[in-house]
Amino acid sequence: MAITGPRLAPTDVHCVVRGANQEEVRRRFRDALRFYGRLDLEESPRIALLRGDLKELALGLPAEVIGELSEILDHIYHCGAFVNHMVDYRTLRGENVQSTVELLRMASKGRRKVFNFISTLSVASRRDGHGRTIEVELGDRPISTNGYIMTKWACEQILMRHAGKGLPVNIFRPGNITGHSVTGICPPEKNHALLLVKGCIQMKCAPDWQRFIEMTPVDALAEAIVRLSQNSRGLNTFNMNNPLELSWGEYLDALRRLGFAMERVPMGEWRKQLERIDETNALFPLSQLYLEERKDLIDPESHASAARGSSTTQETLRKLGVSYLSDYTRYLPILIGYLKQTGFLPAGKE
Repeated sequence: MAITGPRLAPTDVHCVVRGANQEEVRRRFRDALRFYGRLDLEESPRIALLRGDLKELALGLPAEVIGELSEILDHIYHCGAFVNHMVDYRTLRGENVQSTVELLRMASKGRRKVFNFISTLSVASRRDGHGRTIEVELGDRPISTNGYIMTKWACEQILMRHAGKGLPVNIFRPGNITGHSVTGICPPEKNHALLLVKGCIQMKCAPDWQRFIEMTPVDALAEAIVRLSQNSRGLNTFNMNNPLELSWGEYLDALRRLGFAMERVPMGEWRKQLERIDETNALFPLSQLYLEERKDLIDPESHASAARGSSTTQETLRKLGVSYLSDYTRYLPILIGYLKQTGFLPAGKE
């Protein structure tokens, strides 16, 4: 939650952090800063840490803290979630949906606030017959039965109802969030797309897909979200994926040049290989998503094409002086280099 105002000056950012006590909260915050190379922020007077938990009532915050924040907040940025594509809606509802409801209670009290919600492009997109991303309207029912996607769809519906009552709301839908554009830093163990790549490298083969991917470095995304949120009014939905896509074949070719040669095999053959992996393969926890044809989509053709998609977002960002990744040939060596350096990927051969 980002805040400004004289009552808490010079502090203007509050972060809700899980922890058994304040010491653990500080340790977890310090560990995160160390990971991202930003220990210079540890003693910043602009950052205050709140011990809480998204899955608890009132986020686990004392009533007096909720009351004070309600009076001083200018913006709420809700980017916390339990990201898991293998469990159902009920398992994820508390941490993902109820946390949004709790923050809306805070937003509805005290001074006027802007609610900024980090959703996912998956709530309003599908692939066409050529494997390209098609952005669609949200619709009055979710596009997928995937539990995580359903929680984000539910949150968007709730937020739109509150926006109809006058609450300023910005909904941001990122696509494939990747490592920092300069350092490559990212937590790859939490990135589905990178786990897929590592799993294929370990298997020494990859599916001969006809599909496209995009990459949005996390630093560009963060800057874009902040700039858009500070320059928007009313209800806005921003598709934050990178419109510049890379074909799966081009991606595999780039990985080969960076030291990772994989045999491209038909999907059926790849699935047979996938059936034989064990827990030592990075893709093992997600393997069930690929062993069968995708069945989670709910009548995707019924969703109309998006009236305002990522291209519209990019036009707005250009006016604000924010640019996205435009050259994968320069970026991929940075990202893969970081993954090699940290041991997520083997050193390979240059």
